[in-house]
Formats: sequence, structure tokens, C-alpha cells
Amino acid sequence: EEGEADDPHQQQQPPIQPNEPEGSSKFVEHFDWQAVTTFHDLRVLTKKGVRPPGVPPNWKEAFLIDASFVEVFGMSKAQFYTLPKWKQQTIKKRVNLF
Repeated sequence: EEGEADDPHQQQQPPIQPNEPEGSSKFVEHFDWQAVTTFHDLRVLTKKGVRPPGVPPNWKEAFLIDASFVEVFGMSKAQFYTLPKWKQQTIKKRVNLF
């Protein structure tokens, strides 16, 4: 069907852009998390050399489908973002999202 996504697991919505540069230490504070409308399957976010449009390289986990996030990380996104940065990075490395 015309306009259908290549990834059947992707929840279709237009991509968004962060309000701060991707490398900014204030990215999390200034990112409009409520505006995230495009989510992807883990397989799409961990594919080597390919990043979906609108997904900052250091924040791939934020664009993971919620159910997959809980399955992969063993916690909700809200719980994950309360962890210290070093612990987030360690967990992201373990699941190839870093």
C-alpha cells in the first residue's frame, strides 16, 4: 500500500527533531519527549550503519517501542532515565544501543 513504512514494526508518525544539539549535555532537559511520535523496533535501531531519520545517535533508546523497551531493559523509560548517566550507558552498550 502506498505510504506504508518499510518496517512493519514501526509506529507511523512524522519524525521530530531535538530542541538542542544531539551532543548537548542539556539534551534530555530540553528534548520535547511528549512530541516523540515515531518509535522503532530494536532490530531497526541496532542495524549497523543505518539510523532512522530524526533519531539522534546517542538517544536511540528513547525511540524504542515502549513494550520492547521494557522487554530489553527490564524497566520503563521513566525508570531508566532516573539512573545515573554511567549506568544508562553501560546498559545501552549491553543491548547495542550505544
